[in-house]
Amino acid sequence: MKYGEVVAARYFSKGREAQVVNAVLGLSGETGEVADLFKKYMFHPKSKFKDEQVMKTELRKELGDILWYLSALNELMFGDSLLDLAKDNIKKLTDRYPELYGDVKVSDLSL
Repeated sequence: MKYGEVVAARYFSKGREAQVVNAVLGLSGETGEVADLFKKYMFHPKSKFKDEQVMKTELRKELGDILWYLSALNELMFGDSLLDLAKDNIKKLTDRYPELYGDVKVSDLSL
C-alpha cells in the first residue's frame, strides 16, 4: 500500500475539496514551522533549539508532517506515488538543467 493511500484514507476532513485545501494549508503551515525552527536555531540565543540534537529531533518531526501533507495532496490530485512525483521532478530538472541532471536515469531512481 502506498503511503499516500494510508494518509488520505485517514483524513479528518471529509470531501475531496476540503481535503485538498487542508493538504495545501498543512504544507504551508508545516514548512513555516521548519523555517521558524531554523530561525530559533540560528538567531535566538536562549532557544532550546541551539542544541543541534534537539533541533534535529524537532526537524525530523516537522519533515514527517511535511511528508504527510505532501503525500496526501499527491494522492488526492494524482493518485500515484511519491516516487512518480520524484521522477517527474527529475524530468523537469533535466529539461531545465541538462548539464546537471542529464546523466540521471529516471528508471533507476528510488525513494
